[in-house]
Amino acid sequence: MFKLLCFRLKNFGYRHKSYWLQFSIPKISIKCLPVLLVTLGIYFSSNQNFSNGSSFIAAIVNDEVISVHDLQSRINFVVFSSKLPNKKSTVDSIKFQILQLLIVDRLKLQEAKRQNILITSEMINNVIKGLEKRNKMKAGELIENLIRNKIDPNTFKKQLEARLAWRQIIRQSFLKSGGVSEKDIDDQIQQIKIGEGKPEYNISEIFISSNMETAKTSPKQVSDKIRNQIKDGAKFNWLARTFSQSPSASKGGSLGWVRSNQLDETLFSVVSKMKINQISRPVKVAGGFYLIKLNDKRLGQGINLGETIVSMEQIFLPLKKKQTKQDLEVQINLAKAVFQTAENCDDMKKYRKDIGNLQPTKLENIKVKDLNSLIRKYALSLPLKSPSKPIMTKSGVLLLMVCQRRFMDDDKAFRNTIKAKLSEERAKLISKRKLINLRRSSFIELRK
Repeated sequence: MFKLLCFRLKNFGYRHKSYWLQFSIPKISIKCLPVLLVTLGIYFSSNQNFSNGSSFIAAIVNDEVISVHDLQSRINFVVFSSKLPNKKSTVDSIKFQILQLLIVDRLKLQEAKRQNILITSEMINNVIKGLEKRNKMKAGELIENLIRNKIDPNTFKKQLEARLAWRQIIRQSFLKSGGVSEKDIDDQIQQIKIGEGKPEYNISEIFISSNMETAKTSPKQVSDKIRNQIKDGAKFNWLARTFSQSPSASKGGSLGWVRSNQLDETLFSVVSKMKINQISRPVKVAGGFYLIKLNDKRLGQGINLGETIVSMEQIFLPLKKKQTKQDLEVQINLAKAVFQTAENCDDMKKYRKDIGNLQPTKLENIKVKDLNSLIRKYALSLPLKSPSKPIMTKSGVLLLMVCQRRFMDDDKAFRNTIKAKLSEERAKLISKRKLINLRRSSFIELRK
């Protein structure tokens, strides 16, 4: 009622400070637990005592107010948790982004109320207990630490409420859409088979929606500022949790392994040319801009049921302790000759005998997880019966070939994994569409 009254007073031009004090949300501060709390994808902060009552209007969302106090609290936390420079220019550069996040949170809670979705205190407390357990904290220790650091626990709980409510909204929409069918799973398995031996990319994303565009700030400018913050030392995953408007934000922007046909054509053209650990420039797509980080790449492994078992041939060309440059060239040229001519495992075996290689050579039915990290990488990524390029080690030159790759039977578990992945992708689309529709149908007025 107070919020609606103040909204109406605003229309009459009445802005006496005392009226806004009646419903200001307390300030919070944080000097500990940044990693614990930021991993939730929950954004809150402040370096000031939450009893302070400053709360001029930053934005109005339908009939509810977001105060300057709310905005400043969250800015303080983001600067702290993301290790951004604590200076005026930094605050000015992220203020608009943070305000948009606050607006999204408010829209989620309003939609939950419209759908009669109730998040109880017990549900919120169970999440807190789970956090304490996973982080080896005593019961009640999390809340005690928040209070000790002048963080209002009710603000923290309100943000948990928004997160839990939105999860239920998306779940209900997903179930109404029919979920994931057995045919959907079969189709996905077929795509995995087709993708065996083709490039796959492990990527993370930060998505900035076109809905963030105003007369003063464009999504491209927001994306550029975030990229500059990363270049200045801020962690990609922390900024993804804070600023990304994709469901992957809760996982630090991680999308895991994706195939080329799972990416937008524009994104694929960028990702395919990137180097590992590189951050892309803002990439324009329908609906906004992406920042992409390439974490790793490999060749598709095909169907992976349970643990991977391999049989491999290897040729090892040792180097002498006092190796001359000429000796090294001889071994490298020999390795290159094998690489260029070996067409199967029988060829590798023959070359090994011709060379007189006495080192252990054949790896028979070995679990990939039991191999050393160097060989494990090639055991998973090499196409069958294709030699690796010469691999330089401290003691010599190594060539590898995978003769057989099989998997321990666990079809049910594999199908469940595919179903979970497809469900996550569908939920991502539903969440994005719902947020777009909510913004379009809502009255949103920015003041700051």
